[in-house]
Amino acid sequence: MSNSGVSATGNVLLQASGAGNDIALNAALTNSGGDVSLNAADEITQAADGDITLTGSGKTLEVLAGTSISMTVGAVSQTNAGAVRYAAQAGSI
Repeated sequence: MSNSGVSATGNVLLQASGAGNDIALNAALTNSGGDVSLNAADEITQAADGDITLTGSGKTLEVLAGTSISMTVGAVSQTNAGAVRYAAQAGSI
């Protein structure tokens, strides 16, 4: 993802499939009207500037990694009364 970030109004799926493919969230991802799913075959890293914010009521944030998920100090993930799920299949969060 570029350092300019992403702003959306509907559902978002950011997927890196295949062995060795990661997601590095280095800039903000904001969504005012849909669910957000990040799904990486390998690891997901969330930098301090890679905040994930869902402002639509009851929307879900799902972050799934094949190996591990790491969040830099200061990284924020938040919803407006929605569910948040972080899962790493073969590593740690």
